[in-house]
Amino acid sequence: MERWLSLDDAALAEVRSRAQAALGRVGQTLIEIAPELSSVLGAQPELPELGPAQARARLRHAFCSFVAAMGGQQPALLVVENGEHADPASLDLIDSLLGASDKTPALVLLTVTSPTALAELRERHQGTLLEIGP
Repeated sequence: MERWLSLDDAALAEVRSRAQAALGRVGQTLIEIAPELSSVLGAQPELPELGPAQARARLRHAFCSFVAAMGGQQPALLVVENGEHADPASLDLIDSLLGASDKTPALVLLTVTSPTALAELRERHQGTLLEIGP
């Protein structure tokens, strides 16, 4: 976030344009969970009310689209420290991103304190465990 906000006006406009093109009318979805993104995304249209399942699908779509747009022609890197403490909604977004890797090239680095933490997520997406000693 700090990197984007330190961009000059022209570069920030380019990032905003890429994000808006990818997000369409659902950018507000991301601002609702990360208000600081409003500085990057700019003003967004109000969202229609949806049921819980539809709202989750909209958030997954917005998150994956945003990561893809920010990566541009390069894969994006998402780092989550202490992943075993992530809430279920955050893990659902990570799971969605990993499941959309054909459309959203990304490297997701999850740090955990136990090799068994998030094993199901790692196995589902054929992740690699690298154990680093103390």
